[in-house]
Amino acid sequence: MLFYEGSGGIAAPYTLVFTPTPLFNDQIQAYIDYVHLVNPAITTFNIAFRLNHAGTGQLPSGGPQVGNQYFVWWIAEESTVYGHTNFFTLATEPMQVNTWYRVNTGIYLNDGLTYFPFSCAENRIDVRLQVLSLTAKSLGESPILQIRGADGVIVEKRMPVAMN
Repeated sequence: MLFYEGSGGIAAPYTLVFTPTPLFNDQIQAYIDYVHLVNPAITTFNIAFRLNHAGTGQLPSGGPQVGNQYFVWWIAEESTVYGHTNFFTLATEPMQVNTWYRVNTGIYLNDGLTYFPFSCAENRIDVRLQVLSLTAKSLGESPILQIRGADGVIVEKRMPVAMN
């Protein structure tokens, strides 16, 4: 649900925009409605998003938080997504090419209640827009978006990005 948004040529800062689909929203709403039915004390499903700098090495590592932490939530028996859904922005969380970033998400219920294991509640992915050479355009190459899951597997996708 995070999509690339550039600010110019390939060497310019970029960000990841959270764009939940209607299907995703419907699934989360159905889940919180179900959990609320099973346990009426559970009324809210919250997701916290945080971006951390993760270095410029071959593999990502831990680092300081970049910008703000954001929250999105759903309430049982309602059909509205609440919170700050327009985040990470170029103004507050600019990301640089050839640098790893860690996107951390935490899923929480209201009042410290739990319904799922911690391994489901806390997740992260590492992302990097890798440009091997700024002359890649002349070689007919595209920049590569790399995503590294918590399992350590790196998935690469060539990006059709204008290189000015």
